[in-house]
Amino acid sequence: MRKIIFTAFFISSTLLAFQCLAGDPVKIIVGEWAPYMSMEMDSPGIATKIIERAFKTQGMSVEFEFLQWSKSLEAVTSGKAVGAALWRKTSKREKEFFFSDPVIHIKYLVCFRKENPIKGNRFDDFNNITIAVTNSMDYGLDLKKALQKKKFKLKRGSSDTVNITALLKGEVDGIIIEEMRLNKIILPKISGLDADKLSSNPDPIYSIPQHLIFPKNQKGSKNLTRIFNRGLRQK
Repeated sequence: MRKIIFTAFFISSTLLAFQCLAGDPVKIIVGEWAPYMSMEMDSPGIATKIIERAFKTQGMSVEFEFLQWSKSLEAVTSGKAVGAALWRKTSKREKEFFFSDPVIHIKYLVCFRKENPIKGNRFDDFNNITIAVTNSMDYGLDLKKALQKKKFKLKRGSSDTVNITALLKGEVDGIIIEEMRLNKIILPKISGLDADKLSSNPDPIYSIPQHLIFPKNQKGSKNLTRIFNRGLRQK
């Protein structure tokens, strides 16, 4: 476990509802998800910077604690932290948590080989091709509905790197991949010659907002959600 602590000016009196002492940072649980949140990069990530700036406008400092994703929500509901990031809305989660305004929108692109371009930018546009996705990711109802029509084949890979390798080898026609991960993490790691073989449609095939969440079972969470949203607008 690694903690990344950002310093700001002072802590708001509203955090007394969380039984914090004056000057204590707001603790937020995050999971490893480069380039959005990471303890493996030189900087802690794009999303963590946004969260830190939003709280700073409200006179609060932030402490980010990295945990396994499977343990994050339990840590928050048990009171070990005031919030967690980044999470998308589901009906189940909305029963347990207050959701902030979107911190960031995750955009998914269709990536393909230049010699075999994929036209169209909807799952319904795919026809007689094989598309790779990453096991751990959720691509929404549009993909599930398109698969029912059986117009294209879907291959699931264990990681974006595995899928990129399959694409370069011609084992699949295209992959669905996060725009920021493609440009900031994946492409810089492969050779220039291989990178030049790839292209992507500029418009996302899928975009989903990600949020900072606060547990409803903890006193003060609703107010802190309002404070953070105000900070997002002012950052």
